[in-house]
Amino acid sequence: MSKHRFYVPPKQIIDGNVFIRGTDVWHINKVLRLSKGDQVLVFDGTGREYRVSLGKRKPREILGTVVEQWEQHTESPLQLTLIQGIPKAN
Repeated sequence: MSKHRFYVPPKQIIDGNVFIRGTDVWHINKVLRLSKGDQVLVFDGTGREYRVSLGKRKPREILGTVVEQWEQHTESPLQLTLIQGIPKAN
C-alpha cells in the first residue's frame, strides 16, 4: 500500500465514494503514475482518514472507493507556552 496522502473536502466523500479533483488528479496520473486498484490515503480535514482504492478516471476527476476509515487524533499531548521577549528601545 502506498503512503501517498491527499486532502479531499468532506463534501467530495459520499456514501463510500471519494471524488478526487483538482491538481491531485494530474499528480496521481502523471507524476506518481498510479493505476486503477492502487490505494492512497485521503484525509478530509475533520479528523477522519480513509484508505481509498482508485477506480474510474475522468480527465479532471478520479473516483475512489473507501476501503477503510478511521479517526485520526492529531492533537499533541504536549502543552506549549510561548513567551515573547521585548527588547528595550534605543
